[in-house]
Amino acid sequence: ILNCESAQPNEREWDVELVCSMFNEDVACNINTMPLLESVTEDSRCWWPDSRVWNLEVSPVVKNFLWRMLRDCLPTRSL
Repeated sequence: ILNCESAQPNEREWDVELVCSMFNEDVACNINTMPLLESVTEDSRCWWPDSRVWNLEVSPVVKNFLWRMLRDCLPTRSL
């Protein structure tokens, strides 16, 4: 939903008309006001530890604990 025909070659901006045609007014307004990163990097897979957890030969409880630990989803009493 980015405008590829921007005036500046390295400038990135939302295609406002396309965003408005795809979403309701409130959502489109929120999207169009979101700043975009100036640098563009290639997509990469960053979830590799997760997939390794499920292949470990340990009990499902341990797998679940490790997955929660990697995802920083362990329940604590801290607020």
